[in-house]
Amino acid sequence: MTSFAGSWIAQDQTTITITQDDRRVDVEMDNGRGPFSGYVSESDDKPEITVDFSDVGQEISGYLEIESDQIIWSNRTSWNRLKAMTSFAGSWIDQDQTTITISQDDRMVHVQMHNGRGPFSGYVSESDDKPEINVYFSDVGQEISGYLYGDRIIWSNGTSWNRL
Repeated sequence: MTSFAGSWIAQDQTTITITQDDRRVDVEMDNGRGPFSGYVSESDDKPEITVDFSDVGQEISGYLEIESDQIIWSNRTSWNRLKAMTSFAGSWIDQDQTTITISQDDRMVHVQMHNGRGPFSGYVSESDDKPEINVYFSDVGQEISGYLYGDRIIWSNGTSWNRL
C-alpha cells in the first residue's frame, strides 16, 4: 500500500498534513480547514486517494504521480509532497561584511541584519529541488528570492550571503 502520509503543499501555498492508517486517511490544512476523512486504494497500478471535503460538500479523488511526488486531484488541483525543509537558520555575512541572522520556524523565516536593517519576514520552499528563500525587504518594498548552494545564498538581485 502506497503511503500518502506526510506534509503536502497546495498551489495556494496551504500546507496539508495527511495521516494514514492502512487504507484510512485524515487530512488537515493549516488554513483551518478540516479535519477530513477519506481512504486510499490502488487502481490501474496508480495509488488513489478519495477525501470527503465536508466543508464544501464534495468527495474528491486523486492519484499519486509517483515520479513527481504529486497528488493530482479530479478538481484539477494538485498537491506537492514537502520534503524535509532545508534550514537557512544561522549567521550569514554579505559582500559588505554585514552580519545577518536568519531564524527559521518550519517554512517561516525572520531576517535581522546587524547594520540596523530589519527585521524582515519570509518563507522557504523547494523549487526545482533547490532550497529557495523568499524575503520581503520592507525598507525597499521588494520581495527578493534566493537559492541555497552549499553554504551560500545567491539572491535574485545579484547579491550573495555566505554562511559563517
